Amino acid sequence: MLRARLEGAVPPDVKSDHLWFKQLDLWLSLEAYGRLRDRQRLDHVGAAQVIEAAVAALLVAKR
Repeated sequence: MLRARLEGAVPPDVKSDHLWFKQLDLWLSLEAYGRLRDRQRLDHVGAAQVIEAAVAALLVAKR
């Protein structure tokens, strides 16, 4: 369900870069958040900071 929402929010020309889109999908997934919380023992703020930094880097790379 989350991937479908992401596909609807990302413009087709950007989504056509499959590697980039898969990275974005990964970083915005509940699995990535869960791993940061559970395995790396980050609190919510720390996990959110890691995800925000990764997504920001992806967006900068797309400019």
